[in-house]
Parts: sequence; C-alpha cells; structure tokens
Amino acid sequence: MNKNELRDQDINYKILLNALFDNLPQVFWLASVKGGNKIEYLSPAFESITGIKREEVYKNYLLWFKIIHEDNRINMMAKAERFGRGEEEYQIVYKIVRKDGTIRWISEKGFWIKNQDGEIEKLAGISEDITNRKIAEDTLNESQLKIEGIFRSTPVGIGVVIDRIFVIVNDYLCTMIGYSREELIENSTRMVYPTDEEYQYVGREKFDLIGKHDIGSVETRFKRKDGSVINILISSSGIDRDNPSKGTIFTVLDITEMKKYEAQINDLNNNLKLLNKILRHDISNHLTVVSIALEMINTENKDMKNKAFDAIHRSIDLIEKVRALESTMSVKSELKPISTKEIAYSIKRIYPNVDINIKGECNAIADEALTSVIDNIISNAVTHGKTDRIDIEIKEQNNSCEIKIIDYGKGIPDDIKERVFDESFSYGENKGTGLGLFIVKKTLERYGGEIKVTDTIPSGATFVITLIKAE
Repeated sequence: MNKNELRDQDINYKILLNALFDNLPQVFWLASVKGGNKIEYLSPAFESITGIKREEVYKNYLLWFKIIHEDNRINMMAKAERFGRGEEEYQIVYKIVRKDGTIRWISEKGFWIKNQDGEIEKLAGISEDITNRKIAEDTLNESQLKIEGIFRSTPVGIGVVIDRIFVIVNDYLCTMIGYSREELIENSTRMVYPTDEEYQYVGREKFDLIGKHDIGSVETRFKRKDGSVINILISSSGIDRDNPSKGTIFTVLDITEMKKYEAQINDLNNNLKLLNKILRHDISNHLTVVSIALEMINTENKDMKNKAFDAIHRSIDLIEKVRALESTMSVKSELKPISTKEIAYSIKRIYPNVDINIKGECNAIADEALTSVIDNIISNAVTHGKTDRIDIEIKEQNNSCEIKIIDYGKGIPDDIKERVFDESFSYGENKGTGLGLFIVKKTLERYGGEIKVTDTIPSGATFVITLIKAE
C-alpha cells in the first residue's frame, strides 16, 4: 500500500469517527498531553448537556470546570490533575450547573491513549448525562429506605418466604417467636408450627394457592423457641402472582390475648343468656299466677282490675321482646338467599282482618329473622297506626332489594320519625316497650341492610327496607 493510499485510508477513518462521535448522545473529548492539556476535540452532545458552545471550551478548557457544582469541583480538579500527570485514570459521577441554573448529573470516565512504546500521547474521556437515571435511583433508594423503616418499626411480624423457606424476617417477628434472624433465615417455616397438621393446614389455605387469590388471612398457631404456643393471624400474598417463584410476603399478628378475652366474653355472654332465660321463665310463671288470681278476685273496681291485666300483658310483651332482642344480637346463623315474597305471604296469613296486598319479588341475603322484622312493622301499623290496609311492594334495584311496607293509618309525626328506631322509644295511646323497631333495625344491620320511614299520602306511614340482593 503506497503513501497516497495510506493517507486516503486515514482520511476515511477520520470521517467515519467524526460521524460516529457527532451522533453519540454521550460526550467524547480528546485533549493533548502537552501545552496545558488543551481540548482538541469535543463532540456536539457537549452543547446540549452543558449549554456551553464548544468553541468557548476550545478557547478555554477551564470553563468546563467552572460549571462543575461546588460540591464536586475540588475533587474533580484533583482527579483531573493526577490524570493529566499520568498518575491515574478515573471514573467519577459529579454534578454540573447549566447556564439556566438547572443541575445535571454527569458520569465521566477518563483514560489514556498510548503509543507503541507505552507513552501517553492523548487524554481522552467519555461523559454521559445520567440525570434521569440518578433521579430514578434516588427515588428508588428513598422508597427502599421508607419500606425498610416500616419493616423495622411496625409492631407486626413481617417476612418473605420462597417455597415456605424463610428468606427475610423483621425484628418484631424474631421477638415474637423467640428466634434470631440467623436461626430463621434459610430454614423451613415448619420449625415454627406446633404440629405437622397445623403446617399443612396453613399450606392448603394460603401458600399452596397463593397464585389463585389475593391477600387473605388465616388463624393458626406458632410454637415459640421456648416451647410455648401462641395464637396468630397470618396474612400473605404472592409478590408476583404470575411468578410464584419470586416468593410470598406475609404478616403475623399475635392474637393470643385477644383469643383469651374472646373466650372470657363468650363465657360471660353464655352466663348472661342463662340468667336471662331463668328470669324470663320465673317471671312469666309468676305473672301467670297473678293473672289467674286476678281472674278469681271479685271486685267492683273493674277499672283497677283492667289496669292490672294491662300491666301483666305489657310485662309479658316485654319479656317476649327481650327474648327477640337477645336472639337478634347473639344469633350466628349463616345468611342465605331468602324469598321476600314468600315471607310477606306467610305474614299475611296471620292478619286475616287486614287487607294486605303484595306485589313484586326479590331474593335477599338474610335469614328466618326477616319474618319477625316484617311482622313487627305490620303489627305496629295495625296496633298503633290503626290501619286496616297495607301494601307491600317488593322490587330489585341494582344490587339491592327494596321492600316498601305502606300503611294508611294515623301515620308518624315528623318530629319523631328519626327516633322511632331508638332503643326504648315509644309513643301514642298504646305505648309499648319501645323495643320492637329497635330490634327491627338491629336485625337489618346484621344483614348489611337499612330501614327508613316516610309518609304515606294522604295519611299513614311507609317503611322502606333495603337489603343486599342475592346473586
């Protein structure tokens, strides 16, 4: 190859390199070793990153150092001096301040270009704007710090398992079960269960099915290192539902004390129920004796005798209402789809002297106590409202069942409409115990329903019941 061919080849390489460097988003720079490290080449990306014209830096390379943030300037100049003296190459991240005042993060690598004899001929470097990456890293680090803070400080046991092997646990979990972190990590969770059955049960309920449902909870027991057993509520969820191999995050709440209190409350409730049954039974028997005795008393004071009978009847009604209230508050029967239309017709048969018209149908989530609810409202309308006609309108509304019980009696005064469902509130000539509508409200709340009362035009009251519709 002759000299002309070599010269043409060099020219082609230079054209190719210039085209490459001119289109890179990174800054490539080249400086001489002699003559004060003068900049010989600076790629166009420099201007877009720094906001400074390349011609200015060609004239005075120190302009580059002037835009370096004061936090990094001294360190960067020291590295540049050692680099220029051939003492060490460098890689550094620093900040610059553009002319418009914005701050950019730069990652820069300085390296030497040497000749065949190993002597440094040129200083070179590549600088890259990593501001977006730095912001993302800082945001991620900040989030990680927050998560770690929550992980450390929360008064709940937290951990991560893969194939039911502990991989992460927080301090609270270690304290709760008496093991150190080193004793738990990389060991099977079987070690914290009192029996194989308990371990397998939780596996079936949670971990074996983790990809098939969202976060959920299950009550179980853990055996502490000292052998004591605690009741716990464990909740878990797959880190990636589409990839169970990434593990499961779980939380553990010690509910031992809560279970003790729950047992005590159940015992107290059972004792109160027993006492209530004894009182109802004995008082009912005594009232029966009193009623028989009154029948046998021959007196001209009929008014007093009637008042005594009325008091007995009211007492018996109170006992029955208390029994119904106890049933409503303590019942634990499973709610199920109930035909509101069938309940309405079953109650209609109880009131042969009242014109009860029923239309519509809707299956609601409730139980057999719904019969008592509707019966109570109709009984009040007949006894207190003095109505001889009732319309029951049932209809579906989106996800709800609406039951309107419309009477045409005296109605309810506006000033007491909001109080009729209060405990022990009663009004009118034939005042009752005030528990009837209170029991109605409590029963409907147990169903997740509600009730309100409005006026019937031209007279009367309309009770509107809203229940959850059965699918």
